[in-house]
Amino acid sequence: SLVIFRMARNKIKQRETDHQLILLEQKALQSMMNPHFIFNTLGSIQNYLLQSKSEEAGLYLSQFARLIRLNISSINSALISLDEEVNRLKIYMDLEQLRTDNKFEYIVEFEQGIDEEEVYIPSMIIQPFVENSIWHGISAIEGKGMIRISFSMQSAKALNIIVEDNGVGIMQSKKYSTRTEDHLHLSMEMIRKRLEILGKKMKVKTGMVICEASPGNDNPGTRVVITMPFSKNENGT
Repeated sequence: SLVIFRMARNKIKQRETDHQLILLEQKALQSMMNPHFIFNTLGSIQNYLLQSKSEEAGLYLSQFARLIRLNISSINSALISLDEEVNRLKIYMDLEQLRTDNKFEYIVEFEQGIDEEEVYIPSMIIQPFVENSIWHGISAIEGKGMIRISFSMQSAKALNIIVEDNGVGIMQSKKYSTRTEDHLHLSMEMIRKRLEILGKKMKVKTGMVICEASPGNDNPGTRVVITMPFSKNENGT
């Protein structure tokens, strides 16, 4: 009976963990669809139409619709293929490039041997850091911004993802910030919690480190290193 009790207790714990994950994933989706981004996008489309740039407005609108579709479909799977997640990130950055008149460029790199279609990762973890780079880091610099996202193998079950920018850096961005820090802080906390739960569930050491990319520079930039679990199938087993 002790064995049965332990099994029942483990099942309850597992259900609690799964429930926590679902809640955090739903919050992550809400965060992605935040009103700032939606209103800015609609504002940009409106501007193109007012300037009679119907082709640009059409392109912007179709990309925006694709992003919304991808965001919603990702909530139905425990994990998403790296290929699909990177595709979604690129659409997001393309939209932000249009909105900011090409204020920044971006590079996405993969370590040799990573098969983007074979690797499945938790979705909606990388975008908040990219959003932070654009809104808090790069928007405040004079020249052109650069965002570099790189993927490498940490272990047989974990990926290292680095999001790096040449923006004003962590300390200075607080001075320039026009958006509420609460939104950003909340996103970071949710990601930290999600990584922690996913790590326990998939038996992988996860982590998140945020630091300056080039300490001592006028614009030291920000580097985020995320260690997250990955799987060879979308159920995470």
